[in-house]
Amino acid sequence: MSNLTCGSRIDIERFTSYNFIFSLIVGSSAVVSTYVSTVLAIYAIAKRSIFEMSTKLLLYQILFNAVLYQTAYLYEVIQLFYKAFFKLDEPCELLKTEESCFLHFNVFIISTSAMIYGKTGLMLERACATFLKSCNKSILLKISIAIFICVFVLSSQTGLMLTWDDTLNGSAYACYVVPKKSVTRATRFFVVCTILILMNMLLLCLIVRHNKRFQYA
Repeated sequence: MSNLTCGSRIDIERFTSYNFIFSLIVGSSAVVSTYVSTVLAIYAIAKRSIFEMSTKLLLYQILFNAVLYQTAYLYEVIQLFYKAFFKLDEPCELLKTEESCFLHFNVFIISTSAMIYGKTGLMLERACATFLKSCNKSILLKISIAIFICVFVLSSQTGLMLTWDDTLNGSAYACYVVPKKSVTRATRFFVVCTILILMNMLLLCLIVRHNKRFQYA
């Protein structure tokens, strides 16, 4: 086990690299920014009446997963900072086993996928509200609850689907790194995420265009 977690010369150079330290600083800044913007977003969602309850439910879900991801990332960043400044003389303390990272890695995948699925669900909910005139507030809330449950179920299984046949016998410098034997499947997952994001952008453009035409009409 100690050999598995021992950092090589390349790993040590990575931990001492200015680019690596700078990336950790930028990542930490993003965490703080997320926390602050999330508080402001929650306040705006709660206080402004322009948001339907169906929309609020999905927005809260997205914000929760954003905070969950950044909290998990901050935990890793703190450990990496500590290793970069205090553990370089103990190379066998630099890396983590993929097996020990299993649960933490799943938190990253769950929160990431939940944000993507949640945004897709939010666009679907807004599309129903925009294009289906028969959808009243009660129907929209039921649709939103169904989307909320689907996002929760799908995201909770995504990480397991990525690593279901992975022996997790490798090592990594942080738990947000994809296990080596799951890289191919993870790459396909991120391609799907990219497609969903592009579809969401297209649907958003259609909704905005429709609402503008309706407003001017």
